Amino acid sequence: GAEFYNLNFGPSVLADVDFTAAPTLTTNVAVINFPRTSGSFWPGGQSDRFAARFTGTVFAPSDGRYTFFSASDDGALVYIDGQLVVNDGENHGTGEASGTILLSAGAHPFETRFFENGGDAVLVVSWTGPGFAKQIIPAAAFSPWQVLRWREAGSAVLVRTNDLATLSATLELSLRLAGTSQVQVVAFDADTLSSTQLVTIVALPDMDHDGIPDRDDPDIDGDGLSNVQEAQLGTDPRKPDTDGSRMAKTDSR
Repeated sequence: GAEFYNLNFGPSVLADVDFTAAPTLTTNVAVINFPRTSGSFWPGGQSDRFAARFTGTVFAPSDGRYTFFSASDDGALVYIDGQLVVNDGENHGTGEASGTILLSAGAHPFETRFFENGGDAVLVVSWTGPGFAKQIIPAAAFSPWQVLRWREAGSAVLVRTNDLATLSATLELSLRLAGTSQVQVVAFDADTLSSTQLVTIVALPDMDHDGIPDRDDPDIDGDGLSNVQEAQLGTDPRKPDTDGSRMAKTDSR
């Protein structure tokens, strides 16, 4: 996922930016490849004094040492598995920094933070690893999905099988945004033979995060009033605080 922030000040270091604040825009990007520009990284964004945060999962194809690169103007940080790998978070002209980390084959949480103070802006994130040369991290290896659980159907154990043709398993995922995405699932058997399948998954909107998609939720905003009651009262079923009192509708006076 990608979060973009218009700022009302010019940061000197990334620590100046509050990434817990509400972003100006939340979306998805396929790759982190923003060549030099005097404009904004996103439509309607500021050309100076902005920040961005990219989160997701990067899939290492094999065990080994991986080097990550950030070419940026101004500062950028790259985290893998929660560990700071590329530390270049200060105000500077265009330059490239790198860091190396040992990764096991599979999925690893990924985060890049960036800010632009003034002048031109650049952010390109690349990597190199066992068996492949330096390249921009491709969309196939970079996903907004987070693996929650990979288990055999009907059980709570990791999938282990000697027969990929009869594999029956449940892959539980979490995605920050609603929408349609593709997930590449690779299953390995005891002899390290693999089977790969590209699965299309639709994440439905769930405004109140109760696990019930909005289309099936009798109380979309989770304020204790059903959608039918909201219609009868003339209140907004998608807004817990319709009257701006900073209290839920059930508490407003």
